[in-house]
Amino acid sequence: MEQGTIDTYIDPPEVLYHWSARKLNPIVLLYVAAVFVVFILVAYFVLHSMTAVKALAMAAVASIIPLVPAVISRVEYRLNERVLERRPQTDK
Repeated sequence: MEQGTIDTYIDPPEVLYHWSARKLNPIVLLYVAAVFVVFILVAYFVLHSMTAVKALAMAAVASIIPLVPAVISRVEYRLNERVLERRPQTDK
């Protein structure tokens, strides 16, 4: 008879909770966009500078685009008696 480890004698743990979550909440994109809209309105109506409006619009696009993959991707969590596992969600 071959010696086994303790894990061979213990039943595998059952998953207690299984859930998935986004890496970044979508509301963050709205907050970032709202801040840029306020600055664009100030630049247009108070400063009357179309150059500033264009620069702020380009900065807004450059700030929001890198955040989109974090909103789209999800992370899968599984909790059992032993450990909390975190891994990227594979199904689409």
